[in-house]
Amino acid sequence: MNAPNPDSADYVSARSLQTLGLGILLVLAGCTAGPLGGPSGQEGPVPVALNNSANATHTFEVSVVEGPLTDVTIRKGDGDVDSASPGEGLSTYEFGPDYGTVTSVELPESSRLHGRYTLAPGETRRSSVGNLFGNPTIVVVVSTDDRVVSLVTANCGGDLVFFDVTMRYYGSDSAYNCRESFF
Repeated sequence: MNAPNPDSADYVSARSLQTLGLGILLVLAGCTAGPLGGPSGQEGPVPVALNNSANATHTFEVSVVEGPLTDVTIRKGDGDVDSASPGEGLSTYEFGPDYGTVTSVELPESSRLHGRYTLAPGETRRSSVGNLFGNPTIVVVVSTDDRVVSLVTANCGGDLVFFDVTMRYYGSDSAYNCRESFF
């Protein structure tokens, strides 16, 4: 029995098919095993900056909800109850005089309070929100004089890089940045 000749066309075709099959197998294994380097989502703590550029003292309450925030209860002073569904991305809800007095914003039971910061006009507070898993949502509720004036949320499909909330005399401004996962 003769050994296959490496220079023959049949040998080259069989070798090419083996190499192609191995390449396809590796690609498919990568698709089912998930992204390279581990799970997607938040990779570390998120720097949060809170700024009070308004002319009155405001309290910033920072909380974390594991996963996208889809249901928030808004309670008004007249007894009315409303709801909000921020979802993914950056969401801002302003509760001005035309909306009515908001007395509280209720997050899901799974939320956890990171911190409550009372800032005088011109003050800034920086914090780092850690112990985050998966795809967290960071929530900032801003209040003054026993009423909630703003609800701001940040969530992204990748890594939340920073979150900034500034209270101004006309309402809140916010910014965030995400490093999206491509695998």
